[in-house]
Amino acid sequence: MRTLKMSKVYIMFDSGHNFNASLEYGEIIYLTNIKLHRFDTDKIYKVFLKELINSDPEDFILISALNVMNAIACCIMVAVHHKINLLIYNNMTEAYVKKTIDFTDIGE
Repeated sequence: MRTLKMSKVYIMFDSGHNFNASLEYGEIIYLTNIKLHRFDTDKIYKVFLKELINSDPEDFILISALNVMNAIACCIMVAVHHKINLLIYNNMTEAYVKKTIDFTDIGE
């Protein structure tokens, strides 16, 4: 019998916001628990890569926190999987909207 693996929802860091609405998409994983400066992009990359290198194509990036952190996390996911699943919060519905972008046709 094959067990279904739960997707992961990667969040930049625990900013104190309530991310429970994202639990319907998978287990919440914080990419860091240390303070990272937005100009220390090399460190952000190295810290995020340690988690995201083991991610699956079905996993999500929840858009939150600093833009540069989101950009780096998204770049890693695309480099590893050639696609990305985003969760974007909709203030009107108070729910996350899933968006997937497939990058496999780049370079053809």
